Amino acid sequence: MDRIAIYDLDRTLTRLPTWSRFLLHAAFRHAPPRLALLPLVGFAALLNALGLIDRKALKQTMHRLMLGPVIAPAALSRVSESFADREVARNIRADARASIAADRAAGRRVLIATAAHRFYVTAIARRLGVANVIATDSETDASGRILHRITGENCYGEAKAAAIARWLATLPDRA
Repeated sequence: MDRIAIYDLDRTLTRLPTWSRFLLHAAFRHAPPRLALLPLVGFAALLNALGLIDRKALKQTMHRLMLGPVIAPAALSRVSESFADREVARNIRADARASIAADRAAGRRVLIATAAHRFYVTAIARRLGVANVIATDSETDASGRILHRITGENCYGEAKAAAIARWLATLPDRA
């Protein structure tokens, strides 16, 4: 039976949460005029804090405001890769790197399970030498462009636990 080490991304592997940081990074590099919409992002965050919209709606709204309703995969990949470079250089906890290395040395399969979006988490995971990622996914349109809408559930709380259980069930020695 495989031994597995499961890590969350935000405030476990990183010192600071990544979603808002990613959106600012992406807006600066991909669509600077969208930075004028930051007050609306703050308003959406207030609606979430007041319980008027859930986390999924908040993330979709923030994505639409900062990146637009659709983004080409190549553009999103460029932004995600540059963000991953920056985050791995500045925002990964030193003890997290050591823990991942110790888990790998002990023969554990390492998994990052996070509510963060897959499009940038996989780039961060790759830089940390982690091949297994469970994350929030975005819808795509017929031409493959990434939409602001989340596919299924935001990978948080019970949805994350269910996704981990599904992933574990796919492992050859656990099926």
